[in-house]
Amino acid sequence: MINHTNEVYREKKLALIQKVPTPITPITIDKETRHITLAYFDQKSTVDYIGTVQGLPVCFDAKG
Repeated sequence: MINHTNEVYREKKLALIQKVPTPITPITIDKETRHITLAYFDQKSTVDYIGTVQGLPVCFDAKG
């Protein structure tokens, strides 16, 4: 939902917000679905999103 909202903001030229990738090391991959089922973070992550809203810098985390 956050990514979709950020796309709408970008299309309307209200904001440019990008997801910061979190590097992981996959440990177990389901061969049928090719989904990662177990992984470890390579390093501590910073924020989840970073960008600008109407010229102002923003950054934020998304917690589930």
